[in-house]
Amino acid sequence: MPLQRRDVLHAARGIVREFGLGDLTMRRLAKELGVAPGAIYWHVPHKQALLAELADDLLAEVPLPDRRLRWDRQLHRLGLDLRNTLLAQRDGAELVSAGRAAMLDTSDLGKRVVEIVESANHPQAHAHAARDALLHFVIGFTLEEQTHATMAEHGAVPARIGNADQAYEAALTLIVRGVCQ
Repeated sequence: MPLQRRDVLHAARGIVREFGLGDLTMRRLAKELGVAPGAIYWHVPHKQALLAELADDLLAEVPLPDRRLRWDRQLHRLGLDLRNTLLAQRDGAELVSAGRAAMLDTSDLGKRVVEIVESANHPQAHAHAARDALLHFVIGFTLEEQTHATMAEHGAVPARIGNADQAYEAALTLIVRGVCQ
């Protein structure tokens, strides 16, 4: 049976889940799939494209907030759900950050943030700034959180003291309030 694109993405996500993003190489992916490394390139042109597709798949799992909620509550809900989705995937924040940095991501999540903010009659420039602030905050906070957890797991740093959920919630509330201004 010929190799399919979905097989490549599924195997890549499995490697990230089991070993971490740092262990995802095209050679390892080919070995996992039982094919020559060149066979992978029929489905994705390069590793950055693979990372962007994995990030898009992960972001597609973020539930969109109920449109009946007030717009600021939609943003808050989206911030909570995005973090939870990223935390559910090993190195999820790093994966999404890499996809966004390569500017190859196609997720509609940022567009949804803009729509939410514009629904409150904020100008487009304000909505774009709100999108950037919210997504950079959530991804950055979660990236630091996941990196610290990995380092603590390997004994490189002590475990965090304090409640990360409470700290996140407080900071997210400040971000959303700032958008309201």
